[in-house]
Amino acid sequence: MVHTDGEISLKEFFSKYKLRFLLMVASLTVLEIIFLTLSAFVSWEDVLLRKSGVDLTHGGLLTTVFFAITFIMLCLFISSIMLNLDKRHLSIKDIFSFPTKKIILQYSLYFILSLIVRLVAFGMLLAGLIYISASINSMNGLFSLVIFLIFVSSILGLLDFVGANIKSLIILRYKSSFSYTFSADFTKGFLIEFFKNLSIILLYVVWTMLKQKYNIKSINPEGTLLLFSVFLIFNTITIISFKMRKDCLSSFEIMTDKYSSTLNSAGHNRDYTNKKSYWKLAGKLLFPALISLIIIFNAFIFITGLVNLSASPKPGIEALKSKTRYTSIIKSFTDNPNTYRSNELELPYLLCTGFLGNPEAFDSFYSGSVGLEMSKSDSASYKSSNSVSRTNTQVENIDEADIVKTDGKHIYYIKDRDLVIAKASPVDQMKVEFTKSFSLENLTPVEIMLYKNHISVVLGDGSSEYELDHPYYYDNSQNTIVRTYNIANPKNPALERTLKLKGSYKSSRLIENKLYIITTSSVKSNDNEIIYPEYYDTSTKQSTRDFDYNNAYYLSSSNKGIHWVNYISVFPMDNQASPSIVKAYAGNTDTIYVSEKYIYMAESSQAAIKMGLSDFWNNIDDSQRYDFYNYGTYIYRIKIQGDGLGECDTTFVDGRLHNQFSMDEYNGNLRLAVQSSVFRDSSSSVYILDDKLKQIGFLNRLAPGEQIYSTRFMGDRLYLVTFRNVDPLFVIDLKDSRHPKVLGELKIPGYSEYLHPYDENHIIGFGKDTKGGNEGFSWYQGIKMALFDVTDVNNPKEKFVEIIGDRGSDSGLLRNHKALLYMKHLGLMAFPVSVAEKTDNMANAIDDWSFGRIKFQGAYVYNVSSSEGFKLRGKISHDTQSDIPAVSNDYITKDPSFIERILYIDDVLYTLSGNCIKATNYKDMKESGILYLK
Repeated sequence: MVHTDGEISLKEFFSKYKLRFLLMVASLTVLEIIFLTLSAFVSWEDVLLRKSGVDLTHGGLLTTVFFAITFIMLCLFISSIMLNLDKRHLSIKDIFSFPTKKIILQYSLYFILSLIVRLVAFGMLLAGLIYISASINSMNGLFSLVIFLIFVSSILGLLDFVGANIKSLIILRYKSSFSYTFSADFTKGFLIEFFKNLSIILLYVVWTMLKQKYNIKSINPEGTLLLFSVFLIFNTITIISFKMRKDCLSSFEIMTDKYSSTLNSAGHNRDYTNKKSYWKLAGKLLFPALISLIIIFNAFIFITGLVNLSASPKPGIEALKSKTRYTSIIKSFTDNPNTYRSNELELPYLLCTGFLGNPEAFDSFYSGSVGLEMSKSDSASYKSSNSVSRTNTQVENIDEADIVKTDGKHIYYIKDRDLVIAKASPVDQMKVEFTKSFSLENLTPVEIMLYKNHISVVLGDGSSEYELDHPYYYDNSQNTIVRTYNIANPKNPALERTLKLKGSYKSSRLIENKLYIITTSSVKSNDNEIIYPEYYDTSTKQSTRDFDYNNAYYLSSSNKGIHWVNYISVFPMDNQASPSIVKAYAGNTDTIYVSEKYIYMAESSQAAIKMGLSDFWNNIDDSQRYDFYNYGTYIYRIKIQGDGLGECDTTFVDGRLHNQFSMDEYNGNLRLAVQSSVFRDSSSSVYILDDKLKQIGFLNRLAPGEQIYSTRFMGDRLYLVTFRNVDPLFVIDLKDSRHPKVLGELKIPGYSEYLHPYDENHIIGFGKDTKGGNEGFSWYQGIKMALFDVTDVNNPKEKFVEIIGDRGSDSGLLRNHKALLYMKHLGLMAFPVSVAEKTDNMANAIDDWSFGRIKFQGAYVYNVSSSEGFKLRGKISHDTQSDIPAVSNDYITKDPSFIERILYIDDVLYTLSGNCIKATNYKDMKESGILYLK
């Protein structure tokens, strides 16, 4: 090996210049980690800004361009450092000798071509790893992995070998024949590059395997140390191979070219010494100018993100006032929806986090990421008289519509597309007295509400079927119709009012005699025409009402687009002459809670995101990145006032509400339980807002990595159930509204999807048992009931447990609280179930993931007490054994014979299905009568 007098040999580096070598490697390591982290953060903020409606970079294009320029400048700067590293007399000037604009352009072209080729090669690497991962535990898999690594290292080694020779012409400025050095240097040069790439690939694989096996996060001290160590080893490998290649090229240069000269501190600008001074100055300033522009751009994105994403907005609400203004605002938001779209450029974030040890980011770059939707379930409370059951509701004295109601004498029931009125008591006189079919009108009854001698039927006019018990139900009906009948004579109900509203039915409440109906409509039709607010009410003299736009509101101080409108109507059920009051609120509500004073409508929105630096660090190791459902929630609060609707106020909170029981009003405060995201990096928070909707209390980072499955506010306490592979029940003290705190926690197998109050010291959980799995998940099994004792709030206990069936068992109660019959004074509890059981002769019967076959569908009737737990009183079914369908997965097709609801009237249990109404004596659990429905 030939060296000039001013160059240090590789051997000397490890004997006389160890300190310089170590300092240079460490400096490059810090520089690279800082660059990758800052670039990832800027790209991450840019995406979140676009999600919130602020697009400063043309869909991420500018961010990607500036990232590419920065990356090229950094690589060029590092090349300059490594080229001068072997000088015996190294100075600061040698390190910071900026390249000319010609070299920058030449190197940029080389870099872009090299990057394209490397991305293709890296795609092959990922494809190979995915293919081999399935058989990695076998000898054939290991052999295939070795062959694959050799193959990929050879490709990358060849690319780097060719690139080093090309770079020598651009950067080192050698004058010798490229073809000569390429052919003469092939064997040794190729081996250097081959072993360099093989070492780097193995280093990355070992690094990611260690992180996954020991669950090491880059944000943790051990993760940061591991990250630094890996980059230190990477730079050591790179510098050694670079030095070896430079020595090889220098040797061939000296042997073959009498005009050769290695790079010196002036070599970067040698070609321009005879040019005019201002061109020379411009060439010297190009590199610093580009760096300055990059710093300004990144600072601008950072500051904008800090201002827009760090503070929770208090959205103002404003009346639209006119049809013209409504049209203008709808067009401005729908024609130019300045919102994030997932197919826009995300390359900088993916590459940076991939290089920082998240291989799934590379996979996301090639194949795209998949968001996870969180399934929703419902929960509730109860009210009942001594002799007649009532619908299980969330708030006492506020009724909720359901598919069945009773006044103690008659049962009012929605069967398919019919309204059935049946005489129920006495049992020996059971008969159908009236049936109203809506199928000829192409209407689908959804729910009914009963008030004294009046019944209101909520109907959808679309062709889609309403299945409110199904967690993934979504209705595309365009109108909701409410018909109110006088049922003083149940045999001949008299229609008194028809109300037609825009949109699909969401929910309803009855407070005293006033019925509140909430619907949601798109602002545009399928053919992109604007849908204007209007409603039809037969109580008015005019059959069609022009909407009063003073009663239409939108969020005036937010970037949230208007694509949906919520309508709230209110009218007295027993006064057909009183006109309906209808108001509209922009948004698409997904959670509705009603207290005696207010209606709360909540809309979870990806366009409403509050994010900080900590969220970036928490998500940097995760494959879902910012596609995690980091929701914000807008909340409308509408005052219930006299015969109508009063003033409206709004607020915004971070996170997503689980269901209506995640909201509660108590002593003038609004209490919320939210989930910040889903899947691995999720956590739960509790907010307490005062009567001005200002936050006064906060509790966060509950159960990191777990999802909320059920919540229940009871007085000064909140019971919160989360789940990943065990069921943590949190008891949270809310007595001090400004300082909520966790009193106790209980971890048990399984999870509760619905919590029902028993008394102040006991609560009942309904959910699923779990088995097996790993630290990230478990296989759910049969239905689980648990009675929790919270007498000692610091040490809650699972006092009694009842398991129903095996995997495949299900109950509508887990998705709809109205399916529960509960009467505290009788100790009575009943609900519909489909019970699956495994038998020894079934395939895979011993496996936790296998399903049983349905052996029973009907109602389970229990007596429950805090001292004795659950006592099965009896089972009621409308099926024979041969009628019960088999189940091959976790979804059971609804059958007309399946029991949907259970009622209690004067010591008789009435079970309802699509086929019949069956009466069972509660005292001896014997059948008292049956009424078949046509």
